[in-house]
Amino acid sequence: TRSSKTIIHYFDDHLIDVRYIIIDDSGEEAQKVHQEICNSLDTYNYEDVERLLMNATNSEEYIRAIYRIAVAAPPQFQPHYFKLFEQVLNNPDAKVRDAGIFAIGYAGWP
Repeated sequence: TRSSKTIIHYFDDHLIDVRYIIIDDSGEEAQKVHQEICNSLDTYNYEDVERLLMNATNSEEYIRAIYRIAVAAPPQFQPHYFKLFEQVLNNPDAKVRDAGIFAIGYAGWP
């Protein structure tokens, strides 16, 4: 950004087949940048990723959903996101559970 306080990182993550942006800074400028990005690009919010998971009907859709949940999750622990991870970790398909374990690392929660 112009002030050099807010840094925008773009990731094209081939491991999980998701492109995402991380904004470094928590100030007012970062909030403006976040809003501009949300207004300019198709982004996922909690309701979107929850809907992806709830509408999943096969392993690939569950895995696609959990990877999007992982990058959409805020850096601080949020119980409603945790419930989505929990749901995937209880899936009967081992591939889905493995993807859930891998995805948790993206959330960055301690």
